[in-house]
Amino acid sequence: MGFPSADASRAQRLSRLDRFASMTPTLVREVVTAGDLLRVRSGEVLIQQDERSAGAYVVISGELSVARNGQDVGVMCAGDLIGEIGVVVSPLRTSTVVALTECELIHLPEEIARGLYDEHPAFRNALWGTAQERLMRDLHSELVPHPSNPPD
Repeated sequence: MGFPSADASRAQRLSRLDRFASMTPTLVREVVTAGDLLRVRSGEVLIQQDERSAGAYVVISGELSVARNGQDVGVMCAGDLIGEIGVVVSPLRTSTVVALTECELIHLPEEIARGLYDEHPAFRNALWGTAQERLMRDLHSELVPHPSNPPD
């Protein structure tokens, strides 16, 4: 019996994470193999706010910081989806994402991400659910001033 392939190993790791728990193992493998493996170094910018979307990313390993309008809004790690808003809502990036550590990601170019979104309800739910959470967070941050920027 041989060792599992790198893609199978990545799919197996993702299957255990919340965002992918409702997907079948076959679908998780399809997501992993449909995209391109991408490695980024610490400090590298993955996404720049207000640039045109080029698809979505699935974080396999590592940590990335997310900033919106220059304010830190979170850290992404294994199992997180990044760039989903560009696929399902807006053609422009809403945040800047920078690698905090060396990261491994699956890049799903726009048409591949849209194809998975259209064909697989579980992937659609994961992408749309992530987009909704982040859009609500962004709306909340616009309505409630950041402590360093009190209202006039």
